[in-house]
Amino acid sequence: TVIINLIAVYNDHKTIALLGTFNDKDYIKLSGSSFIIDNVICENIQTKIFDFEGSDIPSIEEFFSGFRPELEKYPIIFNSKKQLIKGFFWQQKNRLKFKKRSFCL
Repeated sequence: TVIINLIAVYNDHKTIALLGTFNDKDYIKLSGSSFIIDNVICENIQTKIFDFEGSDIPSIEEFFSGFRPELEKYPIIFNSKKQLIKGFFWQQKNRLKFKKRSFCL
């Protein structure tokens, strides 16, 4: 038996957060992680929020957007003096959260 795809999640009473994925490079075109993520969403859609934990990397954000999540913005405090001097105490960061979807089987 060989593991070709794997996802790591954090699970509590109201949220499932995606922590990471593993894809064997020889089987990447099978989109196994997408299938596993979709399955976890469908199994928990009625009772939990699926949190993708967002990403600033365009290719990762594009992958997550394929699940049609709801975009939520969260404020961030920067510790950089340069940022503070510019007057930006808070900046919005995109995080993708999946809330409800009606097409799960």
